[in-house]
Amino acid sequence: IALKWLRQIHNTVRKEVYDSFFVRGPPTEVIQALVPALSQNENSKEDHNIFCLNIERLLILCLLENKGVGQIVAEFMFLNKHNDGVLNPDRTTFISRLAQLLASVPDKARMGASSALTASSFFKSVVSQLLVRAEEAAIESSANKEFNEQDALSSVLLFVGEVLSRVSRRGSTGILVAELIPMIRNHLQRCVAPDCKTIIPDMIKHVPQSRFWFTVIEALRDQHSIERLTEEMLRQLASHHLNDEEAYWILWTLFNQSIMHIAVMR
Repeated sequence: IALKWLRQIHNTVRKEVYDSFFVRGPPTEVIQALVPALSQNENSKEDHNIFCLNIERLLILCLLENKGVGQIVAEFMFLNKHNDGVLNPDRTTFISRLAQLLASVPDKARMGASSALTASSFFKSVVSQLLVRAEEAAIESSANKEFNEQDALSSVLLFVGEVLSRVSRRGSTGILVAELIPMIRNHLQRCVAPDCKTIIPDMIKHVPQSRFWFTVIEALRDQHSIERLTEEMLRQLASHHLNDEEAYWILWTLFNQSIMHIAVMR
C-alpha cells in the first residue's frame, strides 16, 4: 500500500500513476484489498499512521469522490447480464462479505481520520449512491428484454439489502431514512402526470423504477433492521409535516408488496 516512500513522489505523478491504479480498478477488489488492511499492525506507530492515512485517502478517493459504491451496483448488473443472474451460494457469500467490509469502514478508520469517513458522512454518501444507482439499474433491466428482470436485479437487491441492514444495525437508521424519504417523494412525483391531482396504484406500478422501491424492504431480510427503519420512517414523516396522502403513498410504495407476500410483515 505504501509507507514513507509515497511522500517522496511528486503529487502529479502520484495522481497519474499510483492513485489511478486504484481508481481504475474494480471497486469490489479495492474494498477487499484496502479495508482489511486498516487492521494491520506496522513496525512503529508512525508507520501505522502513514499506512492508514494512505488507505483512508484511497478509500475516500475511490468510494466517495469517484462514486465507487455506485460502480459496484453497475458491476453486479454487468455480471448478471453475462451470467444466468441466479444467486448461487458463492456469489451470495461474496456479496455479503463485500457489504460487511463496506459498512465497517467508519469503525476501522483511525481516531482523527478525515470527517468523510465518519459514520454520518460516509453512510450518507454510500446510501445515496446505492439508491440512485439501484433505481437506474431497475430502468436498465426493464428496458432490456433479453433477460429476466427479477434475475437481473437479484445481485443488486442483495447488495443493497445487505448494506442497508448493516447501516441500520450500526445505529445510522436516521441517515438511511433521511435519504429514502426525498428519493421516494421524487419518484412519486415522476409517477403522476402534471394534470393529475391524485395518485392511484397503477400510476406507480407502470414506472420502471418502482420495481426497485417495491422490493427494497424485502431485500433487507433482517427483521430487526426493518422494524428500526419503519419506526424511524414514521418519526421522520411526522417531523417533515407531510400531508397524510403523501405520507401514505411513501409508505405504500415501500411496504405494499412486502405486506402482501410476507406474513410476518403484516
